[in-house]
Amino acid sequence: MLSTFLFILLLYITYRKNKIVYAPISLFLIIFSSWYLHYSQQAIFNYINYIERNSQFNERAQVIQIQRQGSDTYKGRLSLKNEIYPFFLTDKKNFDLKKIESRNCIVKGQFKVNENKFVTLKLQSIVVQSCLESNRSNLIEKHKQFIMNRIYDSGIKFPDRIMALITGDVKEINEQFKERVKEIGIYHLLAVSGSHIAAIVFLIYQPLKRLNLPLFVIKGITIIVLTLYAQYTNYAPSAVRAIIMTTLVLLITKQIKIKGIQLLAFAFIIMFILNPLVVYDIGFQFSFIISFFIMLLFPFLQQLSKLQSLFIITFIAQLASFIVAIPNFHQLQWVGFLSNLIFVPYYSIILFPLSILF
Repeated sequence: MLSTFLFILLLYITYRKNKIVYAPISLFLIIFSSWYLHYSQQAIFNYINYIERNSQFNERAQVIQIQRQGSDTYKGRLSLKNEIYPFFLTDKKNFDLKKIESRNCIVKGQFKVNENKFVTLKLQSIVVQSCLESNRSNLIEKHKQFIMNRIYDSGIKFPDRIMALITGDVKEINEQFKERVKEIGIYHLLAVSGSHIAAIVFLIYQPLKRLNLPLFVIKGITIIVLTLYAQYTNYAPSAVRAIIMTTLVLLITKQIKIKGIQLLAFAFIIMFILNPLVVYDIGFQFSFIISFFIMLLFPFLQQLSKLQSLFIITFIAQLASFIVAIPNFHQLQWVGFLSNLIFVPYYSIILFPLSILF
């Protein structure tokens, strides 16, 4: 049904543009992408079936991150069989976390698959005596853990929200707060977005420009930092989308004229090829739907003043977000227009840059 609708829409657009010759190409791309998505879904389905039949494990794994939740409960992430999973552990032993984190340890437990086919690990034990220095030293993960420890040790209120703002990872935030954010229509602000990437580019680009460095050096450093930041966010779809588009803008010369909606299409194609199942990610859906509608109306927005543009963009973003929010959250938040008008500039211009500098 969706493929048929998309084909009819593309057929109408090509007819209006007098480029009906592109219709067969569009049909082929829709059929191919549908097959590719089905193939990827089947591979995941087979993998889920395999781990459900072989749920128990007792072997070495790299403990990427571990945190104490309560007196005898822990959570974190580990790499097992070249895949990264979140894990939970209940153990009355008082672990020295420094002897476990970023080390290769023997772990015992089982795979757990929820109704959304999301895989987690329920650990029964971590053999601390077996832990060895890991050969896979991940500087990004170590720095991320250093920042996390620094924020938690600073005594700042709600450190989990600060980490979510920097990395886009909302796993640490309690469900009650997330529900409140959904109710006022600003859940998308918890994802790393284009405004976050724009702030990072500004913080890098402007100081380097004042040093009178060659333009290609400034662009190269900016792209490298953005690539590292993508890993820092665990390749959050909204962050990857913005980083791909920014990288393309930096690489493309001024002689080549390319529209924003074409950049968005390139980002979509690249992300879909790398991981077709990313289309089911809510952050991905919010990011592309909102960006698509804003860029579609960009010629109209250019005719408005900055204040008028702010109101119109907020209104467009709110309407576009309904497409994702209603089926996923079963809510229609008209209050989101006012809350986005306040929180989007606050998050993008003040809070996020300060979090990065912190």
